[in-house]
Amino acid sequence: MKKLTIIGLAAFLCLTSVAEGVNSLNAPTNFQAVRSSDFIGHDFTVMSWTDNSSREEGYNVLRAELSNGFWGDWQVISQLPANSQSFTDYAVSHGVFYRYAVQAFRKNKVSGLSEVVVVVFLP
Repeated sequence: MKKLTIIGLAAFLCLTSVAEGVNSLNAPTNFQAVRSSDFIGHDFTVMSWTDNSSREEGYNVLRAELSNGFWGDWQVISQLPANSQSFTDYAVSHGVFYRYAVQAFRKNKVSGLSEVVVVVFLP
């Protein structure tokens, strides 16, 4: 075990850094979003990710649509409970490009975004 000696202002900086680590949330990783259809032709997007946070209260599932060549703002399409690792979006339309991501949340804090995946439903 190494001995740590902190003198003066360095102690404050160290404590600040530790406090930020305690309050932060790890972003989900290995995010995947796949277009799928059922046997009667209903389209949906199946998503999965790795839960990397041990203190989240849940997950925001985010979606944005491409319109006139520009991505719209992220919209929270679902809030899931802690430890969730999948979601299915049934509210999709043909000919629309969607981008998806997820983020952990806890009280008024959110993690960074997972990877962003684009899915399109062509007629």
